[in-house]
Amino acid sequence: MAMIQLVKAEEDTNLEEQLNYAITNIHGELQNNSIENEIEQEDTSIPAIPTVKNYSYAIVDDKLYFRENSKMILQDELPLTAQNRIKRLNFVKRTSKRTDRFSNGRLFK
Repeated sequence: MAMIQLVKAEEDTNLEEQLNYAITNIHGELQNNSIENEIEQEDTSIPAIPTVKNYSYAIVDDKLYFRENSKMILQDELPLTAQNRIKRLNFVKRTSKRTDRFSNGRLFK
């Protein structure tokens, strides 16, 4: 259930005066740490590898990357469990493709 808050003016005073009073008593500061941190982060992406399909994962130098258009974006912020799962699935995918090529006589083509 959603919580609803109402602002109601006191009957003996003007709402505008109450709001002006409230605004003068607001103490605090805005923080844009997330934007600053995002700008300060170094670019850990590498140029796209032509043999990796777009919007798929690849392992380069034992690191997990995701290809998006012309970049391979390092996936170091993923939880370790997710990274390991993707690496295993990627291995299964590569192995099954090799098996398929071998069974169809296209291994060395």
